[in-house]
Amino acid sequence: MDIKQRFEIGGPDGLQIYESYIEPAGAYWKNPGVLKFIAGGTKLSLELEREPNNQYDSNAIKIIGVVHGCIFTKKYHIGYLPAPMAKKIVLGQFWSNVQAHLRMVEAREYTHIKFDLLGPIGRKKEYKLLT
Repeated sequence: MDIKQRFEIGGPDGLQIYESYIEPAGAYWKNPGVLKFIAGGTKLSLELEREPNNQYDSNAIKIIGVVHGCIFTKKYHIGYLPAPMAKKIVLGQFWSNVQAHLRMVEAREYTHIKFDLLGPIGRKKEYKLLT
């Protein structure tokens, strides 16, 4: 399989890039849903989903790959937001205003997913100062 897709920079009005070219955490490349997501077509996107009952990290945030078809939508859990970022989002009360914006997917002898983390304009400095 030889797939490489790039997506435009940007996102909804009122949001700016807080972190760029992030890869999902949690050994996502071993997840069979990752390849299904990457090979799912040209209309791909990402969603973030809180997982406060995660046994390892109460700040955990799942990354969900969404394939938009003509008559269907399929969702795959493809990994997690890296823990330091998830902690900033939850503790800094950014959760209701952040989004993941897909930048690149690739499947060759390996798989790669890269995305940007978007947050509200005017609060990036506050986000960056959190530890």
